[in-house]
Amino acid sequence: MKRFIDENLTLSDFTNVVLVICPKCRGKAECHNKGDGLLKCLCRCGYYKEKSVNDFATNELWLQKIYKGHLFWAINNAHLAYLKQYIQASVRESKRERKITDIKNQTMASRLPKFIKSHKNRDDLLKIIAQLENKREP
Repeated sequence: MKRFIDENLTLSDFTNVVLVICPKCRGKAECHNKGDGLLKCLCRCGYYKEKSVNDFATNELWLQKIYKGHLFWAINNAHLAYLKQYIQASVRESKRERKITDIKNQTMASRLPKFIKSHKNRDDLLKIIAQLENKREP
């Protein structure tokens, strides 16, 4: 039995590098978060652009796939690994070490959509994760 313990991580804990589809060559570009509110996006084809951390859309993400009409996505490999741990776990627990003043439903695990949380989608989503883990550039 696999166990997942929610470490109270939020999506921002994974935003040091965001993997996106390069608009120039359709390959993988890396957007590095330098902590100044800007992502510095670059690709091996020479593409370079700075954009706001809040200005990228999920349809630009490198790690994405449609599943039963829902967009399954991850912003980088660490985020994908976290989702994999969550999905493959048959027991999911929360640390609950947040302060009383914290807003509920802030952790990434608590905010996942129902199609990801559903046991009936587990095998299909793990197959999608395997495909994304092995995704190659065109």
